[in-house]
Amino acid sequence: MVEAAPSICLKEGAAVLFFCEEFVMRLTLRHLIFLFLVFVVAGSSPAQESEEALFNDAAAALGRAEYGRAEAEFCRVLAMDPRSLPAIGNLGVIYLRTHRFAQAIASYQEGLLLDPENEGLLLNLGLAYLKQEDYVAAQPVFAKLHAQRSKEDRFTTLLATSMIFGKAPQEGLALLNGMEASGGDSSLLYLKAVGYARAGQVFEGQKIFAQLLNSRETHAQASFLVGQAYYDGRRYEDAEGAYREVLAGEPTFKGVHRELGKVYVSMRRNEEAAAELKLALKQDPEDSGADYFLGALLVQNGKYAEGVPYLERAQKLLPDSWAAPFYLGKARLNLEQPSAALPLLQQAATLNGDEPSVFYLLAKAARATGHSEEAKKALQRVIDLRSTALEAERQATLQREVVGAR
Repeated sequence: MVEAAPSICLKEGAAVLFFCEEFVMRLTLRHLIFLFLVFVVAGSSPAQESEEALFNDAAAALGRAEYGRAEAEFCRVLAMDPRSLPAIGNLGVIYLRTHRFAQAIASYQEGLLLDPENEGLLLNLGLAYLKQEDYVAAQPVFAKLHAQRSKEDRFTTLLATSMIFGKAPQEGLALLNGMEASGGDSSLLYLKAVGYARAGQVFEGQKIFAQLLNSRETHAQASFLVGQAYYDGRRYEDAEGAYREVLAGEPTFKGVHRELGKVYVSMRRNEEAAAELKLALKQDPEDSGADYFLGALLVQNGKYAEGVPYLERAQKLLPDSWAAPFYLGKARLNLEQPSAALPLLQQAATLNGDEPSVFYLLAKAARATGHSEEAKKALQRVIDLRSTALEAERQATLQREVVGAR
């Protein structure tokens, strides 16, 4: 789904590679794919030749997808020149490609402190937020880009996407409707349909969905996107029907087995869920979502040893995810491996400090390994979180009663 291409930039006659993520304008319910743009590198002096050689080696390693080596060498470039925007930007690209979204965001933000108007860094920062489905954070980034390039459809579409999936669907829809006719582009039509639905104009959204579903060219993609919309709305039987329709027309449609597996997980049809998720991994062994859902499903059903390898792969592919180390820690704990479970649950707690079940298992692992003080703190966190949740529910109940009394 993610495609990237190197751009050749000039540095006083020498060819220097700077990688920016390429986003193709095909929208899905969850995220966008990459758009392309070029970053121009400032000139250098002869005294920087060793830095330039190191940078070129790092860029070449990145081009070969040798991310560990590229990361180490770009870090060495930064040790020589902490203000090197190309090195900072490329580190962000590495973090994004290796699913370390929080680090990617931090890297782009660091670069923007040095050059607040840099379009390449702004674009990649916004797209990193989209990859995490943090549409509210993405909106001001894309708003800034749109203000600079208001006549470019890609920036209008990205801003509209962040608004529609965030908290301003009506404003996002207005942006899309203000664009020139796109010739029936299915991705933009889909985005409009979602915009209408989220803005409460359900009938208009349904008309566009019907248009997409009635087109032979867009039927499979539209059915897939409709399935995702049904899934998000917890209409699982409708989602199943939409995904089955995709498979009937295009049996090799990428991602549909994973999404169908997720539907069956929600419907408690565990055997069918496992079968679909395994088909997804057969189709794409790097499908981190399929690895995670299958591993978590197995752990939830007491098949701890069977779930471990899937969760280990998911953790490598999704290092910013708290859920993968949580379920992996749960598996290790139930396999009577508390020493292996403890760092996993500590990682989950660091990534998500608001989930009581994380701290409950962390307390068990800490107690089992003799870390009594840590266990005590984790249990107190469980108590605090549950008390906060109860108070929030009490306040919500009172508000509902007040509204009902008017």
